[in-house]
Amino acid sequence: MYYAHWGLSHSPFASATPLFYRGESQAEAVARLRYAAEESRHALLVGERGVGKSALLAEFAAERRNAGQGVALVNLAGKSPRESLWPAP
Repeated sequence: MYYAHWGLSHSPFASATPLFYRGESQAEAVARLRYAAEESRHALLVGERGVGKSALLAEFAAERRNAGQGVALVNLAGKSPRESLWPAP
């Protein structure tokens, strides 16, 4: 339905084909994540639903993989605080 309206060939929200716009704020967020990773610091990425946090993290993870760095993605959606601290194998 919206494909024809916007001239799209596939959904921009499909996880198999994420589209990432690297604007000024996205570049800044990736730079801050890169700094935290290189300095062995913790980082917290927060934002409203739908602003692209997951896409930004996927972009950052791909950048780290391309640099030969290990990456672990852990989805804590729907987990209790206790489950967040002690994920099941």
